[in-house]
Amino acid sequence: LLLLSACNMPVSGNTAQRNGGGVFLSGLLWLTNCTVVGNGAVAGGGAYCMSSPRLMNSILYYNTPGGNYTNVGSSWSYQFCCTVPAVSGTGNFTNEPAFVSPDAGNYHLASGSSCINAGTNHTWMTTALDLDGRPRILVNRVDLGAFEFAANADDSDADGMPDAWELSYFSSLATMNATSDSDHDVAS
Repeated sequence: LLLLSACNMPVSGNTAQRNGGGVFLSGLLWLTNCTVVGNGAVAGGGAYCMSSPRLMNSILYYNTPGGNYTNVGSSWSYQFCCTVPAVSGTGNFTNEPAFVSPDAGNYHLASGSSCINAGTNHTWMTTALDLDGRPRILVNRVDLGAFEFAANADDSDADGMPDAWELSYFSSLATMNATSDSDHDVAS
């Protein structure tokens, strides 16, 4: 039995000779707040599971199947996911996720993304962190994928630099802060 929950990870740029380019698992699978993009395989370019996986608050997009299926499993359960092709289930949609710079491997959500505040909250999320170490819920509702959207004015690490700026230039929350900046221009 394998249980993944709140994995908070991006899975991208992988290929498989047979099945499951991004994720291949057998057993109980909970894929929660994950970003699975740009993977490929003969079957299940994004995800392949031999049981009944449950995907929640996740983004499965831009994956390339060699066969007929982007995601393969015996009985999938999707809730609050951004994925193609369209799937049944509560809160799912096929709008492009709108990443900051997917070609550069930056899968943070861009302003205006339909994945912002589009998930479903759970009790454990009140103390959980996203992949950048920010609170899993920054506003009232959890975002889809591995990263919470950081609006221009947000400064979740309290270093005097807006999160959006740090993510644009460092792809994560920087260790440098405004007071350690020798020329005080808040730039590297």
